[in-house]
Amino acid sequence: LGSVIAYDILTFAWMRMHDVHAGPRHPAFGPVRAVEKTIATGTVAAGPAAQTDAWTQTRRNTQPWLVSDLITLGSPLAYATTLMASNADEFATIIADRVLPTCPPRTDNVGRCTFESAYPNWSGGSARSFTVFDHGAVFATTRWTNLYFTTKLLGFGGDPVGGPVRPVFGDWVRDVPLSPPTGLFSHTRYWDRTARAAGDSDSPTAVPAHIRELRWALELSRGPELIALSRTIPAFALFPNEQT
Repeated sequence: LGSVIAYDILTFAWMRMHDVHAGPRHPAFGPVRAVEKTIATGTVAAGPAAQTDAWTQTRRNTQPWLVSDLITLGSPLAYATTLMASNADEFATIIADRVLPTCPPRTDNVGRCTFESAYPNWSGGSARSFTVFDHGAVFATTRWTNLYFTTKLLGFGGDPVGGPVRPVFGDWVRDVPLSPPTGLFSHTRYWDRTARAAGDSDSPTAVPAHIRELRWALELSRGPELIALSRTIPAFALFPNEQT
């Protein structure tokens, strides 16, 4: 249940941190509001880019949220309606109340998942307005990729534990079905470079398809970009305002 624990950690950490900032002198909220517009248009393909832009902007706004991506492998969150509620109706109520965050976030009756709060104007004058995502909008800034081996042989092959998460948690989840490796139960083989599915090369130096998908989801090539970002935007935002 590692992915369930990870989801819980993000849920509760976001509740504590979503409105924290260090009172920056020059915040900007265009990418933050763009998430709401993207949700309103129902444009699924534009979701990940909107999330990335919003994550970067919240960092620039001196907010301490670091998690750009949630990546789940063989996640039982596919069965969340059973794991997290007594029945489908109760689960729908919990989702509607934003107790459990969805991807994209749920919006209110005027299409918002943000609100304004006042903070001091350090240059003098009246208080300024700061726009933050609400307590249930963790996936406004955090993308979600879910990899799972499909099942075969009536569930005796592949991964019966995991499955598609998008139908439960929202259209911005990127579900990636993977051909299972040969053999039976494959739930513990997502990192296994020796596992081979039908269509994978038998060469010991070849990278199996499930490893390629995992590397793509992790975006390891962005390392230098993220390091540069962390140098210009401190990872933790609770520092004196004269440093902003």
